Amino acid sequence: MKKRILIITQNFPPEIGSAANRMKGICQALNEVADVTVWTTEPHYPQKDLYRQADFWEELPQDIKIRRIKTTSANFEQNFLRRFLLYLEVLFLFFLN
Repeated sequence: MKKRILIITQNFPPEIGSAANRMKGICQALNEVADVTVWTTEPHYPQKDLYRQADFWEELPQDIKIRRIKTTSANFEQNFLRRFLLYLEVLFLFFLN
């Protein structure tokens, strides 16, 4: 029986960037020895509208369970308080799920 691993991350594909790519690689490596489930936010970096294109969603790992939550705040990069509120919102929504 395989172990189960839950990974909670803000950065996961189809978001672009090195953090999302590292998380994808870590999840794929762990999925070889365990059942991996990822809890993450809806993609919104650098622009949320960018992810409406189907091209971004084709390269997702197929054997990893991914649960996404939708956050109300999308513009958080510049303001420390907004970023903190986003993290609190994500924490609260994960507890609800």
